[in-house]
Amino acid sequence: MEASSLAAAGNKAVASTIEQINSIQETVNTAALKQLARGTEGIARSIESLAMISKELSAASQSVAASSVEQLSSIEEIAALAEHISLRAEQLQKLVGRLKS
Repeated sequence: MEASSLAAAGNKAVASTIEQINSIQETVNTAALKQLARGTEGIARSIESLAMISKELSAASQSVAASSVEQLSSIEEIAALAEHISLRAEQLQKLVGRLKS
C-alpha cells in the first residue's frame, strides 16, 4: 500500500507542477501580449506623427511652388519692361542723333 500512496503523492506533485507551469505560461503570454499591444500603439502614434509631418511638408511645398510661379511671373514682367525701355532708349538715341546733326 505504501507504493500506491507514493505513486498517488507523486502524481499529485506532477499535476501541481503542471498547473504551476501552465499558470506561469499564461502569465508570460499575457505579459507578452500587453507588451506587444504597447509596442503596436507606439508604432501607430509614430505613423500618425509621420503622416502629419508629411501633410505639413506637402503644404509647404505647395506654398513654395506658388511663390515660384509668382516670382517667375514678376521676372517675365520685368524682362518685358526692360525690353520696352531698351527699345525706347534706342529710339531716343536716334532722335538725339538727328538733333545733333
